[in-house]
Amino acid sequence: MKILENKEIKRLFILFACIFIFFVIISIIILNYQNNIYVQKTNGIIENIILNIEEKYPDIDQEDIIEILNNNSSNNQQILYKYGIDDKISAVFSLQQYKTVSIITILILLAISNIIIIFIVYMYLKHRKKKIDELITYLDNIKNSKYLLDVSNNTEDELNSLKNELYKLTVMLKERTEDSISQKENVYKLLSDISHQLKTPLTSIQILLDNLNESKNMDEETRRKFIIEITKKVESMNWLIIALLKLSRLDAMAVDFKEENVDVNKMIREVIENLSIMAEIRNIQVEFLSKDNIYIKADYNWYKEAISNIVKNAIEHAREKVTINISENKVYTQIAIKDDGKGISKKDIKHIFDRFYKSQNSDENSIGIGLALSKSIIEKQNGHIYVDSVENEYTQFIIRYIK
Repeated sequence: MKILENKEIKRLFILFACIFIFFVIISIIILNYQNNIYVQKTNGIIENIILNIEEKYPDIDQEDIIEILNNNSSNNQQILYKYGIDDKISAVFSLQQYKTVSIITILILLAISNIIIIFIVYMYLKHRKKKIDELITYLDNIKNSKYLLDVSNNTEDELNSLKNELYKLTVMLKERTEDSISQKENVYKLLSDISHQLKTPLTSIQILLDNLNESKNMDEETRRKFIIEITKKVESMNWLIIALLKLSRLDAMAVDFKEENVDVNKMIREVIENLSIMAEIRNIQVEFLSKDNIYIKADYNWYKEAISNIVKNAIEHAREKVTINISENKVYTQIAIKDDGKGISKKDIKHIFDRFYKSQNSDENSIGIGLALSKSIIEKQNGHIYVDSVENEYTQFIIRYIK
């Protein structure tokens, strides 16, 4: 029975059983004592009767007396009726009184046992009500966003099991509340950052457009430069908006990453090819140290974008050379991207992956979103990213994909 699995109910049953056994034993002792008294009194009366018979009838045979005493025949009951004694009344008045006392004693014992059981049940129900009231109070506290619940003294009865489940629910609700607050703070910060990031290029675009509209005699070369600058600002804003949309999708777990067998060498070569014009303009050599047959399970396009942002960042900060090195062991596959630039200061390095953070060596056109996007993409696909840098020597980004 499931009810017997409850330890508190088990203890209650054991207690009732002990009380019952105790009063049964007491009743048996009392009944045995009463029986002994009854036998003694009966034997005493019979002894007096026999002495009187022997005194008045000295010639009577002892065997006749024994036969009379052991004869269970009720043929002579009419004799007792003459004296007002029937089957319900003892012929010996003292025994009748003792019988009444015995019945009263048994009834008192039963009454005491019932009182004790009722008291135990009352205390149990009172204790149970107290626990229920605690749970009701706790539920009221949850409605008021108070999540403290003491589970240190819990037992294994059903109410404490319910209390434990409520505690689990509370922890979950508390985490969700904290996540909701954190998300709201992030949304507020994100909107503030977006507003700040878009305000500057929009202001520049507005100024350039005003100049184009107001300066009707502007020479063609200046006009062309203004239009090129406006185009750059628009492209920068477009990239920022797309990157933020991607980040918001990643934060909301709304991206369904494909699990493809990605050829790492092929992916890196495509990244280098796509950034070759940028590297050529900046006169940066990109060296790729690869090994054959290195594959990871990831979404090709998303991982390629993450690597592209990091390589682009390395090209922007390098003096002469960017080195990309692939290696692997039984635990992880590693992609190391190293530039020989000015490095990152100790003050900046701990914020390098923060959104919209720009270090002192950042390009003036940098928005500060690319590395944050890359980190989010990599970590969402079973990877980790680290940065190692020495000022005026190098910066190295290390990506490890756990197998």
